[in-house]
Amino acid sequence: MPQVEATRVYHDQRPFFTRFRPTLSGADPVAFLSPSLAQFGGPGVPGRSALLVIGPRLQALFGNRHDIIAYDQRGLGKTVPKVNCFGTDVAYEHFKANTVLESTLSIPNDPYSPEGRAVIIEQQKEALALEEAQAGVCREAMGDALNYMSTTTGVRDMEEISRVLEGEDAKINFVSGSRSWF
Repeated sequence: MPQVEATRVYHDQRPFFTRFRPTLSGADPVAFLSPSLAQFGGPGVPGRSALLVIGPRLQALFGNRHDIIAYDQRGLGKTVPKVNCFGTDVAYEHFKANTVLESTLSIPNDPYSPEGRAVIIEQQKEALALEEAQAGVCREAMGDALNYMSTTTGVRDMEEISRVLEGEDAKINFVSGSRSWF
């Protein structure tokens, strides 16, 4: 049975990431490789809880040669602060109701015709306006915390996890699924 452990890094007392340790019975310890960092998308799926579900499948894919490490991206799962731009799920549902954010783009029968192209362009303009409005709401609700929830800080978090586990300048093995922000 694989072992799952929560590890603390930085100066935070909450567990920061979850390690899915494969069963090594019958495995050659010399063939054991460095950990693989896993991130799950959506975006918005907390990595720690997703690993508990996906870990066995990843182990089947990788074999017993890697620990699989997943962490909650900043703003998700057990991280603090958690991204909460609208206060409640109902408020967010009202924001996106009957918009392209709820229904996605509708592709016309002939998207290459001038009429079809105009429909797509109009929907894209609506989506961009809604995303700008959402960003404004998030900036208002979250303040400066959003400055630390980006691809750049996510990569730095991966580097820190790798440094803690494997040492300075260790190579990072990374697997991602769906539309994760990496």
